[in-house]
Amino acid sequence: MVKRATPVASFILAFFVFLTLSSPVIQSQSAVEEVFHEVDSLRLVDEPIGLGLEAFAKRLEAARISGREPLGLVLAGGSARAYAHIGVLEVLEAHGIYPDFIVANSMGAVIGMLYAAGLSPAAIGELVREVPSEAYLRLVFPSRGGLINGDAFVGAIERIIGPLDISQTKIPIIVTAEDLKTRRQVEMAQGDFSRIMATTFAMPAIFEPVPLGDFLLIDGGVTNIVPLEIAARYSKNLIVSTALYDKAMTFDNPLSVINRAIDIGKTRAGMRNLLQAKPMVIRNEVEDISYMEFATPGRIIEIGKK
Repeated sequence: MVKRATPVASFILAFFVFLTLSSPVIQSQSAVEEVFHEVDSLRLVDEPIGLGLEAFAKRLEAARISGREPLGLVLAGGSARAYAHIGVLEVLEAHGIYPDFIVANSMGAVIGMLYAAGLSPAAIGELVREVPSEAYLRLVFPSRGGLINGDAFVGAIERIIGPLDISQTKIPIIVTAEDLKTRRQVEMAQGDFSRIMATTFAMPAIFEPVPLGDFLLIDGGVTNIVPLEIAARYSKNLIVSTALYDKAMTFDNPLSVINRAIDIGKTRAGMRNLLQAKPMVIRNEVEDISYMEFATPGRIIEIGKK
């Protein structure tokens, strides 16, 4: 005669089976903590480095004191397509909308920094029309990590703006970059205005990386075209202006393959941020425009006004 297991015996048996099956998982979790210590460089790659963020947050207190949530404006990267942000700024101002702070990267940060420094949208538009960036870019030989040096372009901007720390702009702004040495994102709310601007178009292999203190920085847009998660730390009242790319490409040359490879990751991260945070989004109809179409800023600015 076969005896049936009592409920207690069944529970004990099930408990030991669970421990047996789950122990590899528990061991693997503890092993990760043991292998990747808190100061391990690999563990830190997903932790951003902030420059001047405390002072940045304090500058937003004026809006909170007045009893309202600060209005943040996120200007996405997008190379020449980001000229559309100039048109967006014109329309926002026409409706009496002025941001309390800006978060941007890549070419979106070029527009954002000029606006934060006090230039009007019209003045920025005139600047990009009259001073085409290609006139100030020079090939570098021998290469120092990139084919093009943008120092002359940055120098032209500095002559217009003058010496300035980004922490002193009229509108508080955070600009993101990626540090080649630590592989960490750097969120900059302080530092030399012109050097930080140089990082905004330091596309890997094309432009030289930019030394800044202990960092060697490249365009922050290579990992996330829409730095929305940073703005969301400071406010829920956000407007995002996009300059995404969504046109079919041919992959018959190495440059187009590299461009698409970078685009996959940064667009995926940007769209994930947009779908999670659900801010007000201005989707500029520039998604079929080449990233190098710097010669027609007027047309792109007009698209941003629509």
